[in-house]
Amino acid sequence: MTRRDFIAINIVSICSAVLAVPVLANVGARAGSLLFYAVFVIGVAAGADVALWVAFWLARWKPAFAEIAKFGAVGVLNTLIDFGILNFLSFTYGVYSGGVVAIFNVIGFSIAVVNSYFWNKYWTFGGKAQKKIMEFIKFLAVSVAGIVINTLIVYVLTTFAGIGDLSPSQWENIAKLVATLVSLAWTFWGYKHVVFRHEGA
Repeated sequence: MTRRDFIAINIVSICSAVLAVPVLANVGARAGSLLFYAVFVIGVAAGADVALWVAFWLARWKPAFAEIAKFGAVGVLNTLIDFGILNFLSFTYGVYSGGVVAIFNVIGFSIAVVNSYFWNKYWTFGGKAQKKIMEFIKFLAVSVAGIVINTLIVYVLTTFAGIGDLSPSQWENIAKLVATLVSLAWTFWGYKHVVFRHEGA
């Protein structure tokens, strides 16, 4: 693990932990203590350091482990940007299902996708700072497909599926988690084999 990797994973993990706080609060996990949040952020960063070190250690036998670990770390940050915006907008406007939630989801996912492009190009897949029109077009195509998959799942689950004893915000986040897992599998395949396939990892 290089110094660049160490700095990158700490930036990613700290931002992810900070973004997780409003999401936790919106679904009812209100710890309320500044000390709790401080320990949470530090703990997430330390855990990410350990996880990345283990991935690089395993990469001595299987190089893909390092790439997958970095993609996963960036994916967590993208997910929490996505979740954070969705939760903020839903909480602010009191809307947790239907077409409006689909719009909220597109906004959050789109911002996360822009973040994803730069982290995955320059860190995960080892890109160089060059402007490549075809690469960006491919990236947009894969990402738009990801937005459609993600938003369709969120819309269907929040609008047509039952929520049982869960609050609307809790069910919205469960639906979003399912959507994220499905779209994450798609975007990893698309970014690796379509967008950045010409670049070394």
